[in-house]
Amino acid sequence: MKKIIAVLFAVTVGSVWAYNPPPGGESYPLLGHPALILNAGSVAGGGIFNAGPWSAGLNPALIAGIQRVSADVAYTGLLGKENHLGSVINLALLFPGRWGVFSIAGTTLLSPPENMDLGSTLAFRASFSKDISEKFYVGASVFTGFSYKFNDFAAALDLGAFFRLGSLGFLKDARLGITLANLGKPFKSDVWDITGGEADFVYGFITPKVGFAASLVDAKAFKLGFSTDLAAPAAQNALWSIGAQALIANFLTISGGWDINLREILAANENDAIANFIHSPYIGISVKIAMNIGGKFMESRGWQQSDLEISGAGQKLHDDVWLFSAGATANFGLRDTTPPVIELWAGEED
Repeated sequence: MKKIIAVLFAVTVGSVWAYNPPPGGESYPLLGHPALILNAGSVAGGGIFNAGPWSAGLNPALIAGIQRVSADVAYTGLLGKENHLGSVINLALLFPGRWGVFSIAGTTLLSPPENMDLGSTLAFRASFSKDISEKFYVGASVFTGFSYKFNDFAAALDLGAFFRLGSLGFLKDARLGITLANLGKPFKSDVWDITGGEADFVYGFITPKVGFAASLVDAKAFKLGFSTDLAAPAAQNALWSIGAQALIANFLTISGGWDINLREILAANENDAIANFIHSPYIGISVKIAMNIGGKFMESRGWQQSDLEISGAGQKLHDDVWLFSAGATANFGLRDTTPPVIELWAGEED
């Protein structure tokens, strides 16, 4: 593992000087699922903690506490100028095991709009996460893919950690997430960058991220939480994401937030061609539906009682690019909420 990290670091550092992502390039990892967008890129799990097969794209450590097999499918549309529609399709599976939690995901980006040209790509992510304790998770994921338009490949490693801090004054369920993302080689790019020059790659590399999230209200029928994250791609940019989520009756979640990209703001002041390249607030909802599924296959695995989470998100990006996304996550079986009973002495009493 040390040799792999050293090689990825050497390859990446050799390209640090060329930090010229295209418009929307740093949003590339979040396009595959509405939950990624609605969590505001939160490596701490969002204002109301939620994790699924898609979570490894934010922080591979987040999936460590998941106890049920999950399957996920999502579609994101990118509507650009002259009604040009680009599409992102994401499929993912998650398997809890004795030694940890595994997830795999495949994402394809097809025909992105010209004013947010990230190339047509096919990418895969494999992740593993382990709970060291009830309050401390660690994880890692490997990302690889191929860009059809730019005829290039990407390969990167993400490392993550997640801490449950408990109550901090009036803050409930406080959480801290940390990741070191994109250790490796990104996709090359030959389109224009955020300053109007030539871009070198599609998304940022060597990206440290830190996020904090907590609940402000934690009642039985209503929860309200927030998250805030900072990222520094290649130590040459600053990304700030803020988000808020409200959970009603453990059924409906309403999410909203904003993300700010410092280089994009500075470029907008210098270059009128992308003066409107500042993201608008995002907004979305998700609902959780209980399912009763019969059949020998489901019953033999204890999956007859499961649930389905359906989510949707929308946001105006830059230069009249509109994003809309929808996804569904099926969680099979019931979550185990009963702690084990440990008996030190067994037998009949005298």
